[in-house]
Amino acid sequence: MARIYLPPGGKRFLARKAWRIAYRSQNASSTFDRLCISRDRLLSRKLQSRDPDLPLKPKWMRRRTYEAHLDRLGHLHTRMDVEMMRRFAPDVLAGIG
Repeated sequence: MARIYLPPGGKRFLARKAWRIAYRSQNASSTFDRLCISRDRLLSRKLQSRDPDLPLKPKWMRRRTYEAHLDRLGHLHTRMDVEMMRRFAPDVLAGIG
């Protein structure tokens, strides 16, 4: 399905490529930003929640699927913690490895 865009100040509707509009994921400059995008996508699309600490299971979702999504969310949070430590406390990670 083709989509057309009219960015602010634009006078014609054109395709994203013609306007040189990048996807949000293409603008993510760091690993941490990409992890945040993945977490937000998982919460909003799959779990339909805004609370990263305790997303409730949607009524229609099977328990097994919900638990798999929670495992993925936990994995993303762990990777985000590691990236924060890598960014702000690299000497701590050097002692662990």
